[in-house]
Amino acid sequence: MQPWSKEPTGPIVGPFVLLNRDKRTLTLFGSIHASTDIGMITSESIPFLAENVTASLLILGSESKEPITLLINNAGGSVQAGITIIQAIEHLKANGVPVRMVVMGTAASMASVILATGSIGHRYSFPRALVHFHSGHQQIAGTPEEVERAEKFAKRLHGQMHEILAFETKLPEYFLKRVRDEWEENSAAALDPSTEKGREKRLKFVKEFLGAETYLSAEQALEAGVIDKILVPGDPLVDEIFRLKSGKEGGL
Repeated sequence: MQPWSKEPTGPIVGPFVLLNRDKRTLTLFGSIHASTDIGMITSESIPFLAENVTASLLILGSESKEPITLLINNAGGSVQAGITIIQAIEHLKANGVPVRMVVMGTAASMASVILATGSIGHRYSFPRALVHFHSGHQQIAGTPEEVERAEKFAKRLHGQMHEILAFETKLPEYFLKRVRDEWEENSAAALDPSTEKGREKRLKFVKEFLGAETYLSAEQALEAGVIDKILVPGDPLVDEIFRLKSGKEGGL
């Protein structure tokens, strides 16, 4: 059973349904929710639930070792829903399936963390795209004991985000160079992730970086190691991603 329909369902979704079938390409558009976020879901957002994206990734990964591409234009959303998608991406990478990321417009909040999880060397952005980071927020209500437990759970979730950004990107280096302007000759060694102190510093600087609402251009995201290449106009990889194979049923 494939997680997509045989025919396009509308003028916007249709092309991406065809890409899904033919090019092993999925979309992460709109915002990130899980079915448990029932109060936040509208009919327009249902096709992009985290469970659907996760299942599609795992099914495609089981069929072939060929790369899977995730197209991103997303405002973020639920941290827990995003972690669900990230687990699938990590499973695919562990099984030798490259996961390509392409930011078409915006990768904001949790979507920027998903972007960072892509296979190193295969994280791309269009030149006018934006990547947004912040610490995130969560409303908690209940008794003092319930609030305390919820806070501990939220800290664990955000801790996973911090680890991804600290060790899958160069955000700590970018923070020292461009935000603090404190880069020194020994800074690279001090941030060495193979040492305990280096890991601690990377996590510390990522947390500080996320303390402010920050928007990175494609060039800045490249310097920060969040993406690996900017897809400039005329880049043949863009055509490779979107070109349907000839002779496929329902081709454009």
